[in-house]
This record gives sequence, structure tokens and C-alpha cells, in this order.
Amino acid sequence: MANRKDKTRNSNQGSVNLIQKRLPYEFVPFDKDQYRFPYAASTSPDGGKMLLPRHDRVERERLSGELRYKITPHSDLVIEIREKYGGGHFISGSVVRGKFRSNVEMLSRSYPEFVNRAPLMYRDIQSNDYKKQLFGLKKSDQESDQELDQELDLKEIEHYIRVGFLHKSDGKFFIVPAEKFGDKYFLSIPEHRLRKMEVGRCAKSSLWLYYWNDEIINQFERLQQQIDQLTREIKKLREPYRQILKDCPMSRWFSNCMAFTKMREDINATVELLKSEKKEISDEKEIANELIECRRDHLNELTNLFIEENGLSDSQAADIKEIYKKTFERWQLKWELENQYKSNGKRNENFKPYQLRVSYDLDDSVGVRDISLNINKYKRKGYLFNSTNASSKRSHYLVGGPNLSESVLHIKDEVINAYNRNLGRMRFPQVRRGQDLSEQERRELIKDFIRFYSLFDRYDELSNKDEPIIFYRTEINEKTTTVADLGRTPYMKIFYETKPEHLLGSKPANSVDYAGALFGYVDSSSPDSSSRSYKSRLIFRPVEIKGDPGRTRKVRHFILMTPQPTASGMYLRQDGTIKKTYADPASTLEFNGLKYYHVRKSQREPSDANKQERFSSARYVYGANCFEELSGTVAFKNLTRAEMGLLLLAADIRLIRQSKFWEKVRINYSALQVNEHFLDRCFELIGGAKPYGYGKVTIDVLDLRLEDTDYDFEKLMLGNAKQEPQEKWKEYIDAFLEDMGGEAFIKSALFGAYLISKSEMVDDEFGEDDIKDWDYFVRSSKDKNGRNSFRKKKPKTPTGYKKNWILKRRFNM
Repeated sequence: MANRKDKTRNSNQGSVNLIQKRLPYEFVPFDKDQYRFPYAASTSPDGGKMLLPRHDRVERERLSGELRYKITPHSDLVIEIREKYGGGHFISGSVVRGKFRSNVEMLSRSYPEFVNRAPLMYRDIQSNDYKKQLFGLKKSDQESDQELDQELDLKEIEHYIRVGFLHKSDGKFFIVPAEKFGDKYFLSIPEHRLRKMEVGRCAKSSLWLYYWNDEIINQFERLQQQIDQLTREIKKLREPYRQILKDCPMSRWFSNCMAFTKMREDINATVELLKSEKKEISDEKEIANELIECRRDHLNELTNLFIEENGLSDSQAADIKEIYKKTFERWQLKWELENQYKSNGKRNENFKPYQLRVSYDLDDSVGVRDISLNINKYKRKGYLFNSTNASSKRSHYLVGGPNLSESVLHIKDEVINAYNRNLGRMRFPQVRRGQDLSEQERRELIKDFIRFYSLFDRYDELSNKDEPIIFYRTEINEKTTTVADLGRTPYMKIFYETKPEHLLGSKPANSVDYAGALFGYVDSSSPDSSSRSYKSRLIFRPVEIKGDPGRTRKVRHFILMTPQPTASGMYLRQDGTIKKTYADPASTLEFNGLKYYHVRKSQREPSDANKQERFSSARYVYGANCFEELSGTVAFKNLTRAEMGLLLLAADIRLIRQSKFWEKVRINYSALQVNEHFLDRCFELIGGAKPYGYGKVTIDVLDLRLEDTDYDFEKLMLGNAKQEPQEKWKEYIDAFLEDMGGEAFIKSALFGAYLISKSEMVDDEFGEDDIKDWDYFVRSSKDKNGRNSFRKKKPKTPTGYKKNWILKRRFNM
């Protein structure tokens, strides 16, 4: 046990082991200091930039015409096929247009226009940093980190997060504050306590988080009474030593290392360690007890060291030891209560979020004696409220009535928009297939959740009886108090300090990159009305389908979640042992780049286990052999020779073999050890289900036809163009590469990363099973040996990556 004890102590002191995981997607890096803007937006160019060509005439020195290509599927396609009027089928040109645009953006180092710039929000109820920001705790010049942690330990969320009622007037939204409970804005009532009150005897079943029997409720009550008694004793003991304990290391260690999530992480880590060392694995409860004893020993060591360093008297030392002895005992009771909830509590699958009028009675210390659904039973009126039965939820909230003596607070549009964005991403994992509910009941339950959370879009419906309860934080701007964040739960999502726009770099005024110049843009922020928009110089015609595409097959149980930039371990460059997040200063952060999905060697079928998940879906799939021929055309107008080369490479990167620059460096040309053999396995991905390997195609340029400059663009559409010999393609490609830096550009790591993004994965890179896709998150985690386990025994719900996961790259930059 000595080794296990030592390793536990190391982990208790805050070290976090970051684990690299391969995901279905990766990134092509961009360098915010190397964006290229060859054009000027307005008629007054600066810095030697070109003027954007006009659309109302064909310029003789530029190229107009059409590029024809064919698409060859190498996997099944999840794609929409449309019928032509009069017969025949086609695929919308927008499918290919999006692929060309992203390729142009990456190859030409254009500004990443379509990266989501919305401010990011997060919630991490186990993190002290999150709680400090949520509670608005900021360290003063005279205050230490320990003192701030001490303040965090002494008060609970009820002291910091406000609550009120959403009110609408003249199309604007306001918050009417609720009455307080002493120094608390609301009260949290554990469910086992609530069941012992009058409301517990008469409330409908959908109100409860768990199904309980009387024996368990009584057991919980006994544990809670012991916890409350110890809390009173600890407060009494601590009072004379408040100043002495302000900077003590015990409290900080306790909050960092005794969190239940940390405890479970260490239990699981110990199990994995024993497995890797092929040692006998005892019951997890026994492992937990051993780790708890290790922690008790460590706390005693910290306490004795603190007493010695501060020269405390014998009586003071005895009191300090007693404080932390009782603190540890209280933690053990809470741990037991927590595990009783997990082992004895069956989650109520019929739970619905609610807001109920109640009357209540308080004791002398503003604690709740009783709550009744009979609103006339007690003098005090308020609301019982709960928004979710998430797995960590144990309590319900008591909220006072509206405090009409306080000023109402206006809610700004940006706060409303942030709330609505998060609402669009909510997954309600507690409502899942496979419960004891019919499909119709499950759908109705989901509708109840969505209706409850749609505060602003469905306000009139929600406020039919009572104005909706809402939790919020405030901030003071120019001596005015405003709403900073809001939510239906006190542990609401809050804004990160760093926003995506801070990491993207700025776009110079009056400047246009290659992507904007070719595909057009709209810039409402430009002060010059003449430069606010520009029409595309490319037209993507529908992709023609020769012959009948045949029958589709329906593939069920795809899970096609959209990765979000909030996954900082994946989207931010990680280069050390401490995980970087958006809570860190922007100057220390860097985006990984533009996302793409790996080209998998073979497509994978979704797991049958996915059928239990709310977000599983079916798609109609066309087999790779369904198509006799797929071909399309891109019409272009007024391109430079370099732009023509860029368009060719965006269609098919393998055409780079024709370049004189490639000939010089083709054997082993970049820091990423990429060579010409990568071109032999380059593909594009189009359509849906890319994480499963669908949509793998090659795009081959068939021919290039240039229009005589005497014709206008409308005549060009009639096909008055002459075929350009392939020898000329080389000149256009060289013109683009020369503009980008020639040999140096091809040897750059950024170009190497682009080539890797197009290349099919090979066996010696990593195995297909190494990729952690969404199917991975819903596989069962049952203990095969049937032991008692603190881990879930049901298939996991896809709720996100583990906190210590970071992206495993195909290359190192």
C-alpha cells in the first residue's frame, strides 16, 4: 500500500495528468500574423493592394470562363439528391461551393471568416476559479489567494447569486428581485429534508428527483442531523481563530483535494493503475476507504506543520486539531450521504421542471421549518422551484416572493442572445431513450423541458400564471447596476474572460483576402458604403448526375454532434502540463486552427447502443457505386493568373505536382515530414456523417475553358469558351505559389498541415479504434466483474470530453 499512498498524495497536491485523445476531427493551423490581403475594398487602394475588379464588364487582362470537374465517390454519400423539372437528378452546387471556399481560405491564408465569434460561456461547479468568477470574488491588493479561498469556503452560492422574476414591458425584459432570506437570496433544500416536510406528503410525483422509501429518507435524515450538528460545532470552534486560519494551507488543500469529483477520479485512477500493473483489484469501496485514510493522514500532517510554524500554544493547537478533525468527520458523512444517493436513489424518469406557489415557516436562524402547498397555511409566501434533475442534483430551491420595494433591472439584448444561444445547444441528457417511458412520453417530456427553458421566446406562455423565476448575476458599469448573466439554475453558465475574437487577430480596414475577393463578402461594419459588400466572381452550377442514382438505404443511430470551441482542450493549442482554457489571458492562448474531419480508411456504421440517445438520428445514404457519373462546372469571371491557380489547387491539390516549385522539394519538403506519397491518398469530404467516414471523394479537373474577352459574362453562360491546354494550368499554379512565397510556402508547416488534412489515415499512424467519436461516449461502462462501482452502469450520455483530455495531433507544430 505504500506506493499507492505516495501516488495519492502526489495527486492530492493538485497535479493534473493531461491525456491526449484522438478525435474524429483535427485542425489546419492559421497564423494570425500571416493573413494575406491582396485587395483593397474601396476605390482608394493603399499599400500596393489591387482594386477589386468590377462585375459589369470583362477585363481583358483577366481570365473568365469555366472549370469542369468530376466527382468520384470512394465511400457512401450522405447527401441530398434533387429531381430536375422534366426528369433527371442533381446535387446542389452549394455542396461543392462550401468545400472550395474552405480550401481557398486555408491555402491562401485568408482571414478565418466563419469561425464562430460568439462569446463563450461555461459552467464547472467543481472549479474554485469558476465559483470565484460566478460569485464575483476578486482579490484585492491586500488579500491573498488563501483569504479568497477562505471566503469561498465560508459562504455558499445562496449568498452570491440573486434570484427574481422575469417581467416584460413594452417589448423589453426586466428582472423583479425576490425577497431575501436574511443574507441569502434563496434557500437550497435537500430532497430528503423536503420529503419530511408537509410538501413531501402531498406534492405530485413529477416534482421529485428520486424515488425514495421511508427507511432511506429516515437514514438520510439521521446523516443530515449529524452533519448539521458538526457544522454548528465547527463554526463555534473556528470563531476565535478566524484571523489565524485566514492563510492556513489546510482549507485550500481541503477544497482542492476533497471534492467528490476529485475523490472519484482518484478511485478510478487507482483502479486503472492496478489494472496496468496486473495486480488484484479489491472492491472499489475498499479502495475508497484506503484513499480516505491517506487523505486523513495528509490533513493531520498539514495541521501539525501549521501549528509548529505558527508557534501556537497547547490549547490553541488542541482547538485547531479539533476543528479539522470535525471538518474531516463532516466530510465523511457528506461522502456517505452522496453515495447513498447514488446507490439507493433511483432517478425519477418522470421529473418535470416546476415552479410552485407555497407558504413556509422559518426558525429563528432563518432556516426552513416547513413548506406547504397550501399557500394560506403560513404567513410567508414564496415559490418552490427546480429546473433539472441532472445527475449531481440533490436539492430544490425556495424563493421568496417579488420584492416590489427594489428597482427592476433591465436585461440587455446581448445577455438575452447569449442565453438563447446556449438554449439552442442544450441536450437534456436526463431525458433519454431506454427509460421506462414510451417514445411519445419521452418526446412530451423533452417538450416540457424546452418550454420551461424558453424564457424569452415563450415568455407569454410561461408567465400565464406566474412570472418565471430566473437566477442572475449583476455588474456595475458607470455606477449603473446591470444584469451580467442569467439562467434557470443558480449554477448558470458565465462568460469566459477571453473571447474568440481576441485569438483571431484583427482584419485591417479596407483590405480583402483571396477568399473574400473570389466568393464575395458582406461587411456591415465598414464606414464606406461602397465597400460593404462584393458579389462573388464564381458561380457553382448544380452537380449533374448521369443515369439513375438508384435506391437509398436508411442508416439509423448516427450521432452527429457539432464540436464547439468551448472544448478548450481540443480547440486551443496545448503545449504544457497545465491545461489552457479561455479563463487564461488571451496573450497566452492560441487557436489550433480551422477544423476538418479525418479522411478515414473505411466508413463505420453507427453503434446500436446509440438508439438510446436523444440526439441519434437517421440519414438516407447513397452507395459509392450508385452513380454512373457526377460532374459539375464552376463559372468564373475576371480572375488573375494567381487566382486561377488557387482555384485549380482548391479543386484538386494533387495538381501541385505540375508546379516547378514542387519539383524542387517534393521528396521530403516540410517540418512535418510530408512527402509526395501523401498526394497519392488525398481525398475530399462532402455531405454529412463525415465523422463516420462517409462522403469520401476525389475531385478531378476535366478541363478549363476560357472565354474570349470580347464576350460578356452572360454570353459566357451560353458556352462560348475555348479549352485551355494543361500546359497553361502549370503557369497558373506557379503564379499562385509564387505569390505565396514559392518554395518557402510549400515547405511551410502550414501547407504541410493542409496536405495532411486531405490525406487518408494509414495503419501506422493510428488505429481506427483509437478515435474517440460520439459512439465511444455511449458505450456501456458496466464493470465486467460485477463489482460495486461508483461509475455509471448505464450507457453513457454524450455530454462532452473529460476535463483532462487534450487533442492528440497527427503532427506537431
